[in-house]
Amino acid sequence: MPTTYTLEPERRTLHGHFSRDLAPVLTIDPGDTVHFRTLDVGWGLEPFTPDPARERRTVPRTSPHDDGHALTGPVAIRGARPGMTLEVRIGPTIPGLFGACFAGGRSTPSP
Repeated sequence: MPTTYTLEPERRTLHGHFSRDLAPVLTIDPGDTVHFRTLDVGWGLEPFTPDPARERRTVPRTSPHDDGHALTGPVAIRGARPGMTLEVRIGPTIPGLFGACFAGGRSTPSP
């Protein structure tokens, strides 16, 4: 009977880059289901606040391992081998109760 797992965003399950060298944080059987939770763009666990007295909770990051967006995983599938084709079904994507978009804000050298 298939099993359902949930991967929570915690230091053990998070990284900020894609790499085939990362060790799996979970190994599942074919047919199992995984629900992934992740963080916002700033690795935050809660909404931004305009109140400077209230510090936002975030997950600590280590550079350069965590310089990108927060990614949860990776997950290994028991029996899968390099070169095999896997069928992955993506279920509903449910946004969190808050979100933020950022653009710009970095100085770039003039051409």
